[in-house]
Amino acid sequence: TPNADKDIQDSLEDMWGDEAYDVIIKSIDIITANPDFDAATAIWGSAWRIPTRTDFKELREECEWVWTSYTTVDGENVPGYKVIGSNGNTIFLPAAGYRSEGTREDVNIKGYYIDNKTGFVFEQSHRGNGELEYNDQASIRPVVSSTEWKSIDWKNRKKLVNHVVDSIAAYQAYVNSQAYKDSVAAYEAYVNSQAYKDSVAAYEAYVNSQAYKDSVAAYRQAYADSVFNVLALQTSIKAVDLGLSVKWANMNVGANSPVDYGDYFAWGETKPKAEYTEENSLTYEKEEFNFDIAGNVKYDAARANWGGKWKMPTSAQMQELVDNCTWTWIPSSKLDAAGNTIKGYVVSNCAAGNTNSIFLPAAGYRSGSDLEGAGSDGFYWSSTPRGGNSEGAYGLYFGSGCQLVSYYYRYRGRSVRPVLE
Repeated sequence: TPNADKDIQDSLEDMWGDEAYDVIIKSIDIITANPDFDAATAIWGSAWRIPTRTDFKELREECEWVWTSYTTVDGENVPGYKVIGSNGNTIFLPAAGYRSEGTREDVNIKGYYIDNKTGFVFEQSHRGNGELEYNDQASIRPVVSSTEWKSIDWKNRKKLVNHVVDSIAAYQAYVNSQAYKDSVAAYEAYVNSQAYKDSVAAYEAYVNSQAYKDSVAAYRQAYADSVFNVLALQTSIKAVDLGLSVKWANMNVGANSPVDYGDYFAWGETKPKAEYTEENSLTYEKEEFNFDIAGNVKYDAARANWGGKWKMPTSAQMQELVDNCTWTWIPSSKLDAAGNTIKGYVVSNCAAGNTNSIFLPAAGYRSGSDLEGAGSDGFYWSSTPRGGNSEGAYGLYFGSGCQLVSYYYRYRGRSVRPVLE
């Protein structure tokens, strides 16, 4: 490129090697449409510039490329690509090779074209990003420069590059200084000292101690209790982002708050009933219901009762909840607004920046007209049937010490906790 700033290039390469200029300068891109660096702009004027890597990618992917050859007025046969746009217009890119240290290479075999990175290269069997060295000379096929490129303040870009160079130089001077060497020696002496080894051993002994485990458990329990107290006051349906593939509802279908049990549904049914038996089940032992019911308003209790895009979770989404969240059991000391004892799990995402949680009450399940396991166990339906078996469907089970996704009889009444994609 004309008028390349050799002082910057030499400074970077002296400190960081031959590739430093390309890595740093081209990442900032002070080249494209800059008359000091862009040969297309310098020679043809501000209306033109070199293509960027993105421009070549678009040309490669959006146009038809046909390998052909043309005869020049001098009778020379020049191979290359005829590039045909969707509008029928064409250009020809000759396989002009490149020049390295005064010698032309790959003429009539490959085309090498300058972009704002490491170049674009093609031959008859391949087209893609190249590996041109900075000092190699290659062809330039200009593109029309947009207003955005023309409006760039190149003086400020140059200041930014100079600032990068100055910062690198300052860092290099520091790491070569005696002060830095002394600090490294002091650190190495410390980590090899008996005092450091003793402190590491003491720390490892503490984190493996029962006292530490008790303190972590107490902290988690206190946090879960505080979350429970906040969730218990909610009265409207919300979609909670736990950093998973779907958002989870804050309460069960049929509940008035996150701590209410809500209604119970046989799998594939959308209304609660007085008794849950094999005989009155819509889907039990019926092979025609061996399909995922998520989002089907006829069989998905979440979609049928809440509408919109709410639906029952799949078994995979339930497993994701089990595997990727922290589950903290809420003991029987908790009461709902009516004074009923509430047990269940506060489920939280421990990812950095995500403080969201949901509460899953241990609502038990219904068999016949009886309510079983309420206050000690939770049973939640997924939308996924058990493969090859028309008796069961998958669901989430939990007690105070476990959470697992397995299959259960379809006719029993279980809770439904909707999700939203």
